[in-house]
Formats: sequence, C-alpha cells, structure tokens
Amino acid sequence: MSRSDHREQFLALLSEHEAQLMGFLCAVAPNYQDAEDLLQQTVLTMWQKFDQYEIGTSFVAWGRQIARYKAMNLLQSRRLTPLDADVIDLLIVSLDEQEPEQRVARRRALSGCLSKLPADDRRLVEVAYAGEQSIKEIAATIDRSAGGVYNSLARIRAALLKCIQSTLAQEGFA
Repeated sequence: MSRSDHREQFLALLSEHEAQLMGFLCAVAPNYQDAEDLLQQTVLTMWQKFDQYEIGTSFVAWGRQIARYKAMNLLQSRRLTPLDADVIDLLIVSLDEQEPEQRVARRRALSGCLSKLPADDRRLVEVAYAGEQSIKEIAATIDRSAGGVYNSLARIRAALLKCIQSTLAQEGFA
C-alpha cells in the first residue's frame, strides 16, 4: 500500500470514529479542554502506530484503548483520582452497545435540555463540569454552602435526566 493510500485509509477511519473517541474522552477526562487535548494526543499516537492496526478489526476499540492509557496518564500526572480501570472498561462496553444514532440523539437531547434550564442553573452546570473549581470554591464564589451547591446540582441532573428521557421517547429512542 502506498503512503498516500495508507494516509487516506487512516483519515477515513478517523473521520468515521472521531466523535466516538471524543465521547469516550469526555466521559473520563476532568473537563472538555482536557478531552480535546487527549483526543489530539490519541490521534497522533494512532497515526504513529497505524502500521500495527489490523485492518478489519474495530478501529474505534483500538483507539479507545490508546485513549484510555492517555487519560489514565493525565489523571495520574495531575494527581487526580483516575477512574478505576474496571469502570473505564464498563464505560467502553456501554458505549459500544449504543448505536451511533442513539448517541447523536442523546447529545442533541442534552443540548436542548441544557438550553431550557434557567440561566443560573445552566451557569452552575457549566462551572461545575468545567472541572476548574471544586464545589467548595464554586460555593464560595456564589455565596452558598457546598451542600447547597451539591443539592442544586442533584436537582438539575434529575431535571436533565427527565428531560432527556422525555425527548428521546418522543424521538423513538426510549
């Protein structure tokens, strides 16, 4: 296979599965920016090791294993508690079981449901999930107790879950 064909094959597989890799990294990384950085590192390593990839096997599964190690290394280097390897493996299995259309529908539902939240709730979710501040720091910033912030986040998550489930049911993804 020529170098050009090799490159084109890699790019075709990557374009088909990049969103799945990003979804996995968003689930295990501390924040979105780290997930993007990890995706870049993962893609670079995948390209460097593409000669080792067996054509016909699952490209996304191969990529997730590389991404898994990149994420665990990042978490350990920052002295953050990494997800247990078994939890990451269960996440991989869970993601593999979802159809691509279902993943897209869930993301679209989440986006729509987030936009329906009151502005203060949406800001709280954005700050909490950015991963840059602890709950204590967020609580101090908005002049509330940490327990109050946890309770608000629990209420918001429950509302989002209900909204997402309702939206998916309406779209036939119940």
